[in-house]
Order: sequence, then structure tokens, then C-alpha cells
Amino acid sequence: MTSTRYKQQLYLSGGFVITTIESIKLKPSALIRMIAGGKTTVDTNVSVLFLETLWAGISVRNFQAFGLNAQCTVKNKFRFGYCV
Repeated sequence: MTSTRYKQQLYLSGGFVITTIESIKLKPSALIRMIAGGKTTVDTNVSVLFLETLWAGISVRNFQAFGLNAQCTVKNKFRFGYCV
């Protein structure tokens, strides 16, 4: 495996929030990483926000690796999250 440490890398990311119902918001996002002379990696994520307090989502990298994430906000001061 060759190192990509000193190769030029280009990142492109974007996302937006869709308000579906008053208490539920949907947040899709994507990150594309391109390495000069190397491969391109695509990360996609979809998260749902419930009652402005609880996030839950799923992430996919190159349609080969999957992950789950969750985050809870407590009194608008603290955030606790977990990813698998």
C-alpha cells in the first residue's frame, strides 16, 4: 500500500436540511475525496432530527461500509453522541 500523505487531495462536501413535519427534519449530506493518481471515495449520510433534540442517522462509504450514528442534546448545552 502506498502512502497518500504527500499527494494532492481534493475534497467536495455538501448537505442541506429538509423540514418534513414541524417536529422532524431530514439532513442528507455527502463528501467526495479525490486523490491525484489514486482512487475516489464517496461518503453519504442521512440523518433525522426529532424534536430538535435527538439525531439518528446512517452513513455509507463507497457502498461497501455502513455505519450508524446518534446524538442527543441536553438543555441546549451538552451533546452526547455515538457512532458504530
